[in-house]
Amino acid sequence: MLAEEQDAYIDTLVGRAVPAQKEFQSWSEKATDRLLQALAQRVYLHAEELAIAAVQETGMGNVRDKTAKNRFASMDIYRSLEGRVGHGCLAVDKRRKVMTIASPVGVVLGLVPATHPAATFIFKVLIALKGRNALILSPSQRAMDVSNQVGELVQQVLHEHGAPLDLVQWVSAKKSRTTANALMAHPGVSFILATGGPGLVKAAYQSGKPAVGVGSGNAPVLVCADADLSLAASNIVMSKTFDNGLACCSENNLVVVESRVEAFTAALEEHGAAVLSTADSGT
Repeated sequence: MLAEEQDAYIDTLVGRAVPAQKEFQSWSEKATDRLLQALAQRVYLHAEELAIAAVQETGMGNVRDKTAKNRFASMDIYRSLEGRVGHGCLAVDKRRKVMTIASPVGVVLGLVPATHPAATFIFKVLIALKGRNALILSPSQRAMDVSNQVGELVQQVLHEHGAPLDLVQWVSAKKSRTTANALMAHPGVSFILATGGPGLVKAAYQSGKPAVGVGSGNAPVLVCADADLSLAASNIVMSKTFDNGLACCSENNLVVVESRVEAFTAALEEHGAAVLSTADSGT
């Protein structure tokens, strides 16, 4: 995509999102929740189909766990939002004479990684619409086909509920590496939800816009002396192997109190972990 074509394409996306958001922001909580429930249910019903498509297209993860994540990111996220205030008065402090009000930010940009294309797509749709925002998604080029499938499901539900179709848009064609950066810099984009590699998240934070980023993750974990070693080992193995280890929230390094190393190593092996020697690990 040439620079001029890219700029015109982005201008069109944002130009359509702005009036859609203005129209949507007056929707009631009940009407919004009905829309969100329908969106979540539609993706939930297609969770396995989307998981298969994602694994086939990206070559990453496994169908069983991606199906579970697609279901969680749709119906479980919806349940966490249902009945809550997304636009309007949140709280009143009579003593301090302060009212807390939730207000839309406008057009939100959501960056979607190849690792979890369907789950991240629907999750960001639900949280953006709950706040009465419009959303433009920029999926990974490695997962364009499955991203298009999710987008089409979303568009069907928007149409069925009389919501503006431009409320949720996505970059549906192959794009240059600069498209996401150009979207982040566009003056019509007010907020960025960045899920991806460290470079992409750093770019979001440096864009000058409010941003929430989820990068590489994989945090170290401390196993204390009083830990339930069997439970800890079971949870760590389950977490680290989920979707073939793609989840950024999974454990990357285990720091174990010295007195418990031998017992904890045995617990890991009991739960299916392969414990390598220094020679095996090549360090």
